[in-house]
Amino acid sequence: MKTFTFAFILLLLLACFSITEIHAQTDSTFKPSGKLSMLMFGDYMYKFHADALSRGIGQYSGVPKAFSNFQLRRFYFGYNYDISPIFTTEFLLAYEDGGGASATVDGNGERSIYLKFANIRWKNIFPNNDLIFGAQATPAFGASSEKVWGYRAIEKTLLDKNKIASASDVGIALQGSFEEKKFGYDILYGNGSAQKLETDKFKKISGDIWAKFMDKKIIIQLYGDLNRISDAPAKDISTLKLLLAYQTKLVTIGVEGFMQTQTNAVNRDRIGQADSSISKNTLNAKPFGISAFAACELIENSLNVFVRYDLFDPDNNFDGNSFGYPSGYSTSKENFIVAGLDWTPYTNIHIMPNFWYTGYSSKAIGAFGTQKSDNDIVGRLTVSFKI
Repeated sequence: MKTFTFAFILLLLLACFSITEIHAQTDSTFKPSGKLSMLMFGDYMYKFHADALSRGIGQYSGVPKAFSNFQLRRFYFGYNYDISPIFTTEFLLAYEDGGGASATVDGNGERSIYLKFANIRWKNIFPNNDLIFGAQATPAFGASSEKVWGYRAIEKTLLDKNKIASASDVGIALQGSFEEKKFGYDILYGNGSAQKLETDKFKKISGDIWAKFMDKKIIIQLYGDLNRISDAPAKDISTLKLLLAYQTKLVTIGVEGFMQTQTNAVNRDRIGQADSSISKNTLNAKPFGISAFAACELIENSLNVFVRYDLFDPDNNFDGNSFGYPSGYSTSKENFIVAGLDWTPYTNIHIMPNFWYTGYSSKAIGAFGTQKSDNDIVGRLTVSFKI
């Protein structure tokens, strides 16, 4: 990782020094300007059924049956400013509530905001490539599945929902696009701590390559990342993701799958066992998931229908034998389904009744009853707007 760090910085320096005109020539017609933006979505929800074991980390995991709530799940207030034809800035304040401890609240439990984006972009630092420094969107989400899925107000994408990759990070990035934005790439070298302050020496490298075919209707993206989080023992997290989608104004169909390897992620439980009976102190974990989604326009500019199915396994390595695993270790596969209607009474205003289901199926040997299989079922009316 150190070798990559030096190579990455050297590449950026060479790119800067290779610019022969440093864009010193100014456009006399250019006038600096900015634009405000705002987004909000929330729901009224009612929980029809609750998993007896409160499994999962989803929006309504642990919420009891018959619970209802008016909930504001996201509020964004942003400002983008064009300093010059070359330099632009992006600022975004956010309040988010993903359920449980993920809500942005202060010590009194009242809603608060945090800084999600604060970055400067050097456009065309070399032909068709931009350099971005600061808090920014990661390659896992920026121009990929979240944009194609198009219903973040309904649910996070597969990787975001299951905390496989973060949507933002602080670092330095290169982004490039070619052939009228039919092909491109993103590389981000950052803290790997999302919106939180950095607390260790380790850094995360993430990147993707993407392509669009058939008049940009077919979208393909390959994403990968690598992040060391500990030296003793060596703990590395690496992810691979593939997105395939077909998108037109009338219909969107897509599938997204990922595999992740977490080395030495599980500390082995030695209770009742002599040290010599266990050859390793830790075990590797391999989360796996696949998501299929679709949306279709029923009435032009007025009514859409959408549906999505996710399969998520928190550890594909776990074979049902709990020997050596710590108490409370997640052993259940998750099947997630969401479906609903999207009514647009006015541009950028969406009213979306939807049905939300997560089924849990334990892989543990000997599991029975609700321990073996149970679910969370939620009905919601979601409202979203942006300006």
